[in-house]
Amino acid sequence: IEDIHDFIKGLYKYAWNKLSAIDGVTIYGAKDDMCNIGILSFVVKGMHSHDVSEILSRDGVCVRAGHHCAIPLMKELGISNTIRSSFYIYNTTHDIDELAKAILKSQKIFA
Repeated sequence: IEDIHDFIKGLYKYAWNKLSAIDGVTIYGAKDDMCNIGILSFVVKGMHSHDVSEILSRDGVCVRAGHHCAIPLMKELGISNTIRSSFYIYNTTHDIDELAKAILKSQKIFA
């Protein structure tokens, strides 16, 4: 179990670094990978999460979009929705690279 958690923490850290380097992406959640179980929520400036999710899906990247049954939190954060990616033992850094590429593609489409 500890090895699995360490693996997921590594993916989370990789994803945090990769996505935070994309201009216009804001990550919501703890940067400290010790506080995370492999879930990374983010928004792309100027784009609705469902639009981003649809473009990602067309490129084979699966995410969740919406308020995730957390409307009070969204109101507190001043946002209405996020995109949520989650990682587990079947994921790799390649999956995260594909996520980042698909986000960049969505930004070009909506530019």
